[in-house]
Amino acid sequence: MENVPSNSGMAVRRPNETIAINPKKGKITLGTRRLFNLLLYFSQQDGIRETYSRSISEVMAHITTSKDSEWLKECFRQMQETSIEWNHKEENREEWGVSGLISEARIITAGNSTTIAWALPQIIRDRLMDPRFYTKLTLEIHSKLKTGASIALYEICSRYVTNPSKVTNREHWQWWQPRLTGNPKRETDEYKYFSRDVLRPAIAEVNQVSDVIVELIEHKNGRRIEELQFKIARKALSELEAEVDKPFDGNLLESIIRLGVSQKEARALYAAHNLVLLRKTVALTEQRANATNVTPLKSKAAFFKKALSGQYATAASAEPAVEARVKAEKVVQISQEQEKAQQDAKLAAKQIQDAYELWAEQGAEKQLVLLHTFREASEVEGYRKDIQRRGLACMVSIALRTAFCQWYANQTWGDSGADYHKEK
Repeated sequence: MENVPSNSGMAVRRPNETIAINPKKGKITLGTRRLFNLLLYFSQQDGIRETYSRSISEVMAHITTSKDSEWLKECFRQMQETSIEWNHKEENREEWGVSGLISEARIITAGNSTTIAWALPQIIRDRLMDPRFYTKLTLEIHSKLKTGASIALYEICSRYVTNPSKVTNREHWQWWQPRLTGNPKRETDEYKYFSRDVLRPAIAEVNQVSDVIVELIEHKNGRRIEELQFKIARKALSELEAEVDKPFDGNLLESIIRLGVSQKEARALYAAHNLVLLRKTVALTEQRANATNVTPLKSKAAFFKKALSGQYATAASAEPAVEARVKAEKVVQISQEQEKAQQDAKLAAKQIQDAYELWAEQGAEKQLVLLHTFREASEVEGYRKDIQRRGLACMVSIALRTAFCQWYANQTWGDSGADYHKEK
């Protein structure tokens, strides 16, 4: 389970020219976005310098619990390989620019101390130190957003939340695609897939955990959606004060993925819906899939999403026989079950965290061996591909990390956790 320390009070003033950046080469990932914002924050604190530096522990404390320098190296490679392009208009002045995210990065180990150093392209450094127009971005919210598209959308919308119109620029949907995905290569030629896989999950996540509410505005040419805008409103203070972070249930998220829902969409559905409804809908989907007296389901994922949208599980629970059974169970068991569930959830979370810390203590070579062993055992195609493609860097994914730690805990202490309980 990801346990990112609070970045409360940390905010970077990002020059507007570096918001909604369009990568022309390379790819901007979730890890790259988080690290880039943190480096800009530290740079802004230090002022104009040729080179900036921080201890690796200070940097990683705000990104992830991992102390793995290979993850950092991969992020630095992505930053170095990525060229970004922007256009900035200001009254009678228009500026086009292109540069890398960073111009240099180093990881220096001396004895037991490891330091990272970086240099910024001059144009980014100059604008960062004296931004004429900037967007204030809260790093605490960045640490809560779990996809690169969500961070990109949050940054863009934060830029316009103080605009009198509260509406972003209006552009063709293909203009938005690389700016949200961080991928210069077009991932799809059809809007419906971009909307399904990227746009709507990102909007749901931003609305769930950030300080703004985003509304999609679609502009049609005939029956075809061509251009997009986003309408933004800042959440009322009372909403933010009342909002409590949703507890993370790795088993529930993985059960949704096992139905055939993509990791990205599963995270968005998890963020946007009540956990009780999600659990009931998963159970309803499995029950419907296993039913022998009806037409077999063509797609569990499609049924799950339709049932979730229509709240079929809520309607099903209102049937007289089921309702009577539920009421009877509540009278006798609810207090005991709730107490046990809370205790089990706390113990499971602690066991997952202990498993992660145990894994983190291993050397990079042993860590990779364990990841590849998990890859062979995993039934989730997305996990296998991510581990194969990204190596240790795949552990920035909260869903993958949780699934791995649950597996590693079972390997270490057994399915029942008996040995773990003895240690505790």
